[in-house]
Amino acid sequence: MIDILELLVCSQLIIISVFLLSPRKARETSHIILALFFIALAINLLNSYIYHAAFYNNKLVNCLLIGAPFAFLYSPLMYFYVKSLTEKPFIYKSKYLLHLIPFLTFTAYLSASFYFQEETVKRHFAYDFKEYTFWATSTIMLNIQVILYIVGVVILLHKYRKRIKTMFSSIERINYSWLKFLFSGLMLLWFADIVRAISITNRNLTNIAEIIFLLGFLLICYLILYKALTQPVIFSNMEEIQPQKKKALSDEVNEQYLNKLLNYMENEKPYLDPTITIYQLAEKISIPPRSLSDVINNSLNKNFYDFINEYRINEAARLLSDLEYSSKTVLNILYEVGFNSKSSFNQAFKKQTGLTPTQFKKEKLPKN
Repeated sequence: MIDILELLVCSQLIIISVFLLSPRKARETSHIILALFFIALAINLLNSYIYHAAFYNNKLVNCLLIGAPFAFLYSPLMYFYVKSLTEKPFIYKSKYLLHLIPFLTFTAYLSASFYFQEETVKRHFAYDFKEYTFWATSTIMLNIQVILYIVGVVILLHKYRKRIKTMFSSIERINYSWLKFLFSGLMLLWFADIVRAISITNRNLTNIAEIIFLLGFLLICYLILYKALTQPVIFSNMEEIQPQKKKALSDEVNEQYLNKLLNYMENEKPYLDPTITIYQLAEKISIPPRSLSDVINNSLNKNFYDFINEYRINEAARLLSDLEYSSKTVLNILYEVGFNSKSSFNQAFKKQTGLTPTQFKKEKLPKN
């Protein structure tokens, strides 16, 4: 039963990879990297199937541990998958090959001590628990690698969060939910890999637990696939705006653009649109996006995200202190002024006014 399920999961991972590498999908570098990630998972999981099957089929002994080194590709591939999403355009650099060192080192070690040895030596190496030191060491090294790359992923997303604040007025859907999902997914995959390792050496692990592990493993992979295919909404392909190192605008043009921007914000209230981006605002007021970014950053000393949300908070404060809107809830008002998250609204409101929206409303509205 378990052997069949292992083969089923492997086949599903290969099918997912083929789908991601299809001509239509392969245009995206991120999809190619994710496909390689799934292939590495499939090969490593196939190693588990061979390990169990070799107990009954001596011919499979020669294939033992063939997929073991691929465990050292999980973390680098997931790291570069995130990197390909957060860096547009993603440019390959030869130094990235250094991330293959753990995989190649482990492969070289197994080649010398296992792959080219006789069958009796292979069986002894794979099944004799006197080799526990080797398995323990490799497991420890693998988990250290996972931890380091998880830290790397968190750093990438933190930097990306700062960059998107120069382009977007609302970042919840772009960053927070994805960060939570990705971090949880990595933790679950890490846990799943630990359970898989235990299932090889701990015979007390029940078949039911291993079946649950395999099904959960497949579910996680499908969830990652689903997120990958819905990412165009979350990770925009718009060109990232890089801040100018030198002042790009003359004082006269800068002043002209600033007045034009502030007048438009005051009269047209574009900040009420919860999805407004710097590109859309630049188009509305006929200012190049890079120039508009410079004006906001240099003249107002803010990023686009804070600039827009300051107007939203001011508008919310006006509505919360207006008797005509006293029947409206805080939730109604936060949506009306352009926010789409209660938590981000409360945080921004308190930061700007020193009060929560509810406290502000009670303080400003006259008591009956």
